[in-house]
Order: sequence, then C-alpha cells, then structure tokens
Amino acid sequence: MIVHTHSLTDEDHASSSVYLSKVMRHYTLPCSTDGGLELVAPAPRYVEAMLTAGEHPGCFGESVSTWGRQQLHDLIAQTPAGFDFGNPWLGRWPSYVFWMHASPSENVPLSIVGTCSMRLGTDEQLTLYTGHIGYGVFPPARGRRFAERATRLLLPLAKLHGYPCVWITVNPDNTPSRITIERVGGRLIDVVDIPLNNPARHDGSTQKCRYRIDL
Repeated sequence: MIVHTHSLTDEDHASSSVYLSKVMRHYTLPCSTDGGLELVAPAPRYVEAMLTAGEHPGCFGESVSTWGRQQLHDLIAQTPAGFDFGNPWLGRWPSYVFWMHASPSENVPLSIVGTCSMRLGTDEQLTLYTGHIGYGVFPPARGRRFAERATRLLLPLAKLHGYPCVWITVNPDNTPSRITIERVGGRLIDVVDIPLNNPARHDGSTQKCRYRIDL
C-alpha cells in the first residue's frame, strides 16, 4: 500500500482552514457495484480476505504478499469509511481508498481482487506525474477488466467534486493499463519526463503517459 506524497508550495501552506474546508466535502460513492464487482471501504470484515489474497501463490512477489494484519488495520484506521483526509504538511493528498470485492459469480480464486483510489487535487505533481486515479489488480484476478470496471465506478466521485476531467498516468511500457485507460475514454495528451528526485520515481519510473478523461 503506497501513500503518494508531493512537495508543498507556499500557497499550499497559506491557509489550513481552506484545506480543511475542501477535504471535509467528501461523498458516498454514488454506485459502488456493477453487479459483480463492488468497491468497499477498507474494513475489519475484509481483512481475512485480503490476507488470503496475499498468501495466494499467484501473488508471490506482489505488494499484497507483504501486507500484514496490523498494517491492514492501520490503513483501516487511517481511512474511515474509505476516505483519507491526507496531510498537507506531509504532502499527502486527501483521497478515497477502496478494496475491490468480487462476487462468487465472477469465478475468481479471490474475493478481494485488488485496490483502487481517487486522489483529490489539481496541483502539478498530481496532474503531471501521479494522477487522480490509481488501481492495482492482483495477478490471479487479472484479465477480467476489474481495473476498467473500478475506474468507471470512481468517475462519478470526480463529478461530485466538480472536476471537468481527471488525469491518469501510466508508464509507457504498461500496455495493459494503457488499454484499460483508453477503454474508459482516456485520451493520451503527452508523455512527460519525471524530474530527478521526484517521488514518482520511487519505482524506477522515468516517464509517464498522461491520459485525460473528460467528465
């Protein structure tokens, strides 16, 4: 579970009251399910399912295989009802955080099949390098368009916040994710180099494709 951070400007520090007034306005997901996939807020009742996903042989080497019980409970405490208020002084965006829960009808070997999030903000770090929406589907559940379906369920939240569009970024060589973004209406705007020492380089990335989805 990666918490993305960014550097604060003087404007960011100018008024904590403005920050709080913005992040206090968060909403319930208008529609949390498409019938087979449901986006659920991290909660104790899903911890065992998440741990089971991490123990699946197909998840060996994935981040989920390293998540322990206490780490999951810490995340649950940090994201009440699936919302992380963030911390502008630590450079963490307010964000919605969900776990992807698949119904038995999906016929996958896991009940928790991935995670997704939507970050709130319009600063350069977010729109150029990190993106509003992030997702990850666990290997045993891939090939069923869960990332695409989760993104479709998240987009109404962006509309509620008044965003005219959302940005999703992806590494140029991540073809499956690029296809996912294009299926939900993403349009490639450009490919940008990530500056040295930028947090977006944490995984070795050097470039990002920037896709815009108009709402």
